[in-house]
Amino acid sequence: MPGSFVSSQPVRVELPDRPDEWIDIKSKLSEGDRKNFVRKTLETEMVEAVEKARFRPLVWEFSEALLRCAIIDWRLLDEHGLPVPYNPEKIAMLDLDDPLVDATLREIIQRNPFLRTRANTASG
Repeated sequence: MPGSFVSSQPVRVELPDRPDEWIDIKSKLSEGDRKNFVRKTLETEMVEAVEKARFRPLVWEFSEALLRCAIIDWRLLDEHGLPVPYNPEKIAMLDLDDPLVDATLREIIQRNPFLRTRANTASG
């Protein structure tokens, strides 16, 4: 039975051809995560008065902000096949063209319907 809170049970993203690597993400972003994501991906410009503001999406921030909000652990290997311990600061170093990272982004978007419009806008 669904509850009023987002599940704390992580979702593991894996690829069949890379059995030694995985990325764990939140099953769904909470309201706090969503607000954090929006703050990181929108630029606010005050116009004429404090009551009026214009918002512009920061497309180049989209993927990293999303990964930062959703990733909670990983088992990733470096170029020598050695494990790289999970560290949120290393999220900025992930290769967005890597199939596992790409699959992770797609899984996050799939699990968070509010992102689908934003993702289409950011990518197109």
